[in-house]
Amino acid sequence: VDHTSNGLARISIVNYNGHVLMDSFVKPKGVITNYRSWISGVYPESMKKAMPYDEAREQAIEILTGKIIVGHSLKHDFAVINWEPLQHNVRDLITYKKFQDEGNHPKSLKKLTLEFLEKQIQSGSHSSVVDARAAARTLQDRRALLEPAGEIQAKQA
Repeated sequence: VDHTSNGLARISIVNYNGHVLMDSFVKPKGVITNYRSWISGVYPESMKKAMPYDEAREQAIEILTGKIIVGHSLKHDFAVINWEPLQHNVRDLITYKKFQDEGNHPKSLKKLTLEFLEKQIQSGSHSSVVDARAAARTLQDRRALLEPAGEIQAKQA
């Protein structure tokens, strides 16, 4: 939002099959000083129809509560909506050994998507919908190698 902090400008949530449950531009609290459009895909005109932050936050939390949440480096996403889900519901790709390099550093979502799905993403500005789908698909395609059979289904019940 200002030169030293980040704000929520777009929120996208997809389900297991990649269908969009929420995709909204968000008017962050404070004055936007840098849109980082070349990365974020958010432009000043995106804010004209943007949802107020509090409304977006409430809607996102309502959708996510009690669900398995899959993503890449989710702590940043949770921080901008000021929310902490139950940790047993979180599947953050950066925490899995399979998705880390030889030095145990997390691979970027761009690298993971190319390596595991053989798809190119983030060539220019990012789409949060594309990123959400890529994270979900990456975990789906490798789930058998990561978790004991049935663990995710048991947690959803």
